Amino acid sequence: MSATRLHPIIEAEARPQFLISKPEQGVFMSMKAIEIRVRKLAGLGDEVIGVDLMNKAFGPAGPLTDTSAGQGEQDGTRAMFAGAYAVLRNPAGHRQVDYADLSEAAEAIQTPAC
Repeated sequence: MSATRLHPIIEAEARPQFLISKPEQGVFMSMKAIEIRVRKLAGLGDEVIGVDLMNKAFGPAGPLTDTSAGQGEQDGTRAMFAGAYAVLRNPAGHRQVDYADLSEAAEAIQTPAC
């Protein structure tokens, strides 16, 4: 992984996986950590999961929506979190993902952590 600083929760989940040459698990675990954190910060229950969680947390009137931001930015934040979850977490939860290039896995981990 690069020297870019990650949120400590994401780093704690992803780094050990990279150190044992399991980058796909690092991406999966970082997205799981984001899901858990978003759920906690949004005050939503365990029954709200995945893309639905991101849409509720960051959607219109969502508890994590930045109401001081413009509508386009609010929509973009919701789309970024929902899209990152769908593209980065879901595949690893359902099939083998091969990050032949470790920089791709590192970028995947950094994407939602921006």
